[in-house]
Amino acid sequence: MIVFINQIFTILEFAIIARILISWVAPHVRGSRLIEILEFVTEPILRIARMIPHQIGMLDLSPLIALFGLNFLQIIIRHLLSPFL
Repeated sequence: MIVFINQIFTILEFAIIARILISWVAPHVRGSRLIEILEFVTEPILRIARMIPHQIGMLDLSPLIALFGLNFLQIIIRHLLSPFL
């Protein structure tokens, strides 16, 4: 169970990192199926991160906040499930 949860969080983290890289390399690319999937998977997480003040000048820190949040949530879930495993 812990391995599965870790894999889900790892996939989410890689999806956010991929979205960051794509936004730097090709910020105006739309219509690609891969980009649509990345946006579908990451947008709910990033939307929550954007509720926290997340900009320093032109730099958007919401993906960084989302990654920290995912790591924090993963630690909490592992801690809560550890007595049952």
